[in-house]
Amino acid sequence: MSTYWGWYDDDRRKNPAQKIAEAVEAYHEKFHSTPNVVLVHEADLATHPGVRVRAVEFMRRYNFWLGWEVEAPGEVEAAPLAAA
Repeated sequence: MSTYWGWYDDDRRKNPAQKIAEAVEAYHEKFHSTPNVVLVHEADLATHPGVRVRAVEFMRRYNFWLGWEVEAPGEVEAAPLAAA
């Protein structure tokens, strides 16, 4: 089971990497730990050191869900669904 904390940033002057970095910093200030995953809309996909950034279909643009995921032994991350 995973729990996420939401972050919203629609500032078009910032790129997705900046938004993710700010979200990770805010998460750290609030929870005194660093998330290991950020769920994003595919248009907001970027990298961040030490954090897995994953695009998922249900995320809306400019929304970032930060949290901690623990993979169960033998668990495999699902591949993104192809457009029909």
